[in-house]
Formats: sequence, structure tokens, C-alpha cells
Amino acid sequence: MKNYEARHVFMLFGICILLVSPVFILLVPLTVVATKYDKLGAWITYTPGANYLLFGLGVILISFASLIVFFLNLKKGAIVGGLICTILSGIAFYSSSLPYVTLTNDEISFRKVFSLERQTYSWDDLDRFVYYETPQQKEETPYYEFYFTDGNMLSMYQNGHFTEVVQKNVHSKVMLLGIPVEHIHDY
Repeated sequence: MKNYEARHVFMLFGICILLVSPVFILLVPLTVVATKYDKLGAWITYTPGANYLLFGLGVILISFASLIVFFLNLKKGAIVGGLICTILSGIAFYSSSLPYVTLTNDEISFRKVFSLERQTYSWDDLDRFVYYETPQQKEETPYYEFYFTDGNMLSMYQNGHFTEVVQKNVHSKVMLLGIPVEHIHDY
């Protein structure tokens, strides 16, 4: 009887995580990036889409860990499998907190997916700026690419807030510094 009750606790835990996961997947990556990387005077602190995917993977793995234990009735293999899924979810959660982009008047700072190294460039290090525009009929999202003098490239998908920042601040900064701007239409 004791195993039966513990088994159902794992089932309940797994189902509850799945039910509330959409809210967490939308809010947690955004909150983590804003809390860890937002700088005073920043134009924007951008949360890349990879953060949401990695966090979602972590939620699925932690739910799967609970459901494995439930369906396999607390057997040793189920507990080992659940532990492996829990460890993998921890790795996914940690990885989802790393990528970010911050644009300020003085610099562009970012970290790419699965990289522990922060990369910071002054606006003078920007070699060219490219905007890829897609028609509204296509389901593709327009995006921007920043090419730096060392050959590194940063890509950012457009969202409403970022569009305002680009139109107001980034374009002004790029024009002021005489950096080439390319506008590519994907029609």
C-alpha cells in the first residue's frame, strides 16, 4: 500500500508540471535573462528563442522522470531512469539561463547557446549590419545580423520591442559610425 501511494505522488507531480509548464516556459527564461543580464541604461536585453526551447526540454524531462517512476511502479530501473532524466533536466535548465543579448549605447554583449564565454563588442567593432525582411504572408520571422570585425556574427529575430530599439537607437548608432547597412528582401 505504501508503494501505491508514493507512485501516485509521482504521477500527480508529473501531471501538475505538464499543466503549469506553458506559463513557466513563457515567463521563466525571460525573467532569468532580465534578472541576470539587464544593465542600467541598456536599450534592450533580449532573450533568444533557444532559452525557451531548452527550458521547455527541461520541463518535459522532469515530467518524464516523474511519469517513468509512476508507470514502472518504483522499480530500480525506473528510479535510475528518473534520476537520469532529472539530471538531464537540470543541465537543460542551466543551459537555458546562458544565452542573452544586451545592447547599450557603448556595447553589444551576448552569450551564445552552450557557451560559457560572454562576448562583448564596442559599436566600433561592428563591421556591417544586415536586416532580412520577409513578407507577412510567409511564416518566417524577419531577423537582424551583426557582423563583427573578428568574423563573429550575432543573429537576432525581430519582435515588437526590438523593432522599436533598432529603428530608434541601433540605426542611429550604425549611421553615426558609418557602418554599412544591408536591407535584404526575401520575396
